Amino acid sequence: MLLACGDEPEYHENLRVVRGTTSPVGAVLPVKEARKVLDQCTRATPWLVTRFWTPSDSIISALEQQLPLMSTKLTNKAVALDSMYYMQYVGLIYLNGRRTVYVNAFDKSYVASLNRLRTQVDGNDTFPWRMVPIVVCDGGWRFWSVEYDVREQRFGPIKMNDRAG
Repeated sequence: MLLACGDEPEYHENLRVVRGTTSPVGAVLPVKEARKVLDQCTRATPWLVTRFWTPSDSIISALEQQLPLMSTKLTNKAVALDSMYYMQYVGLIYLNGRRTVYVNAFDKSYVASLNRLRTQVDGNDTFPWRMVPIVVCDGGWRFWSVEYDVREQRFGPIKMNDRAG
């Protein structure tokens, strides 16, 4: 749930998308798509968010350097998350001014399925996951999120999709 105080939340139209060559598995979503990535149906998402922002390359780089630490929390063993997941990044600004990066992670095989389906429908074999928020109901460990606190340079708890929501 998003909280808008007074006027509509501030949206920046910065459309810098991704660090494609340095991060083939991560994409900073356009700010105009940020609200949509928080519309997950079977996992809790942040609230008291008033605005969105575009994280810099250095912030994403710091976040990605810590992702190997997240693998133990997620799978109880050290695995290369970048070999299993694609990640969408959205900058959030809370009511109190705190800035975080919301990481929306999803199994790479899901995108492969979307690519196959899209090929059958319109002949285009590339689903634009770098621009379109991925929202999936259920899916368990294959779909999860985590917030990265920019000031503290650390992750919060992982939230996985589940039927209970």
